[in-house]
Parts: sequence; C-alpha cells; structure tokens
Amino acid sequence: KKKFAKCPVVMHPLFIVFGLVTVVVRKADLFVMYTVLALLHEGAHYLVAKKLGYKMCKVRLMPFGAELFGETDEFADNDEILISLAGPVFNLLLCLALVTMWWIMPITYAYTVDMCLASLMLALFNLLPIFPLDGGRVLLAILSKTTTRETATKRIKCLTQVFAFILLGLFVLSLFLGINLSLGIAGIMLFASSLAPSDAGYVR
Repeated sequence: KKKFAKCPVVMHPLFIVFGLVTVVVRKADLFVMYTVLALLHEGAHYLVAKKLGYKMCKVRLMPFGAELFGETDEFADNDEILISLAGPVFNLLLCLALVTMWWIMPITYAYTVDMCLASLMLALFNLLPIFPLDGGRVLLAILSKTTTRETATKRIKCLTQVFAFILLGLFVLSLFLGINLSLGIAGIMLFASSLAPSDAGYVR
C-alpha cells in the first residue's frame, strides 16, 4: 500500500533524449513549459480519480505526452468520463485565468501568452475522440454503455488509425510545403498506440 501512497513521476528514456535535443536546437524553454503543463494536466486527472476513490500509481513522461497509470483498468463509465475531462478542463481554466490576468495586469501578457496558447493546444488536442487521448477515453466510456468494452475499444482504435493515417498524409504533404515533424511523429505514435494489445491500466 505504501507503494501507491504517492504518485511518482518517471521519465521514459526518449523523453530525456528529446529534452537534450531541444537544448541543442534552443527550444528548451518550450520543452520545460510543455512538461510543466503536462504534469499539471495529469495532476488534474490524478486528483479527480483520487476523489472518486481510484488509486493512481505513477505518471510517465513521454517525448510527446504523459501517461497516468492506475492500480486498476476497470472504471465506472461515468467516472472515466469525469477523470478524462479533468485534464482538458484544467487547461481551459488556466487559459481563462491567464486571459483574466491580462486584463488586470497587461504587463503579464508578454510573459504568459505562450503558456496560454500551449495550454489551449493541449486541451483541444486531448479532446480529439481518438485513443488514448482524453476525448477518446470519453468516447470509449460512452460506447461501453451500449456495447462491450472490447468492442468499444476496437472501434476507438480503428478511428485512431484513420486519424493517424491522416496525420501521416499531412506530414508527407508538408515535405513539399515546409517540413512539419510534429505531424509525422504524432501520426506514428497514435498508430503505435492503436496497435497495443489492450487498454489495461488507466493510461492517459
């Protein structure tokens, strides 16, 4: 039980490599900002899950995201929806708070505008109805109410593969217009996640 008393943060080796690359290309400030926002995002999932009585055991930082793991892979559908929405809602509330602060203290705009945009992008991207993003988790929970979890998972993963191929297609198109590596990497990672054997563990 002591093992799960806290929610430790672990780093995937590729996350460290990616961080070093951002230092080389002089984007370390954005890397740190997105990492902090990702941790706060996962923290929101963690707090709501804990409030609902679930035990979260760790957060793993990945090159393009973070994963929250729990002791169980079985959640009540409505609970899963609430937990999944907690992260994006936090990001949107942070954006609202920052915009409000700009009205009160306009001088803060120059220092927080990037954080506001990054938080907005995290919220919107995570709300896409694809696995394993938060929007996909919400759709998975909704579908699980009318069909089996296994069937719902297969449908979500098929949708994810379609979206992954769209991203990869856009990446190929970007080769002729101006290379966008994010499209290619996101497409590959989403496609890889769709091939996972199951959705065991509460992974965000």
